Amino acid sequence: MDHNFRKKELNYVRPELSHLNESWLAPGGEDLVKHSAMLHDIYRARFGRRMQAKAAPIREGVITLNDSVTMDELKDFAAEMEKNFPLKVLQLHIHDSDEGHFDEHGQYVKNRHAHIVLDYFDMATGKTFRPTRQQMAKMQTILAQTIHMQRGESSDVKHLSALQYKNQEQAKQLLRLEQLLREKQQLIEEKEQLLQEKQRLLHDADKHLEEKARQIKAIGARLMALAKTEKEFNQLREIMTENGLKMPEPTFKQKPTPLEPKFKHKI
Repeated sequence: MDHNFRKKELNYVRPELSHLNESWLAPGGEDLVKHSAMLHDIYRARFGRRMQAKAAPIREGVITLNDSVTMDELKDFAAEMEKNFPLKVLQLHIHDSDEGHFDEHGQYVKNRHAHIVLDYFDMATGKTFRPTRQQMAKMQTILAQTIHMQRGESSDVKHLSALQYKNQEQAKQLLRLEQLLREKQQLIEEKEQLLQEKQRLLHDADKHLEEKARQIKAIGARLMALAKTEKEFNQLREIMTENGLKMPEPTFKQKPTPLEPKFKHKI
């Protein structure tokens, strides 16, 4: 995200100190938008529907650090998290000194902390991992042990300032919008494919009906050629009428119907 990589100017950041920051990206964690799209595709393929927006398979946490905590210790924390829970750590970022505040004496107090970006998508179940209270407590214990800090004190998740929270929420919203745009484009492509398939089937059906009509017409013509008498013609006409077929005109000459004789009444 922009906040973690300092890709945009932030008014609570001292850019002259940003070179002291550190970042680590896991394989596959370089592009969060692409990674999120992959998780949504896996979910769709498995369950036949889109993942709910509130599922949030990619999440971020903030950890306050003292000056002694190193990136290697955070990597150890990431490894233990992956060992104990169905999740994957995608990114680690240490913001060393470029965030902080000035105290009442005008002294700059840095806010050294780390951002951890995690993939909470459980490949075994195909759903987002939702830790229980006990599991969250275990995460705190693992964190305290790996970075050698007191559990429940400075290892707690830091409350972000209003402006930091706003920037992070905007970044998350952008991620969701990009995912929705990708899903919409995918739906449009699927709709176009269905329309093309429908047109192909209709075209094949028309060709099939035309061929059947030609065959029926040819059969009727051959039958009429065989019908030499009016009796044979009437028999064929009955058969074809029963099957919903139109009878062509006969090829033989029909005999004129004799007039009925007139009888005189006796007086």
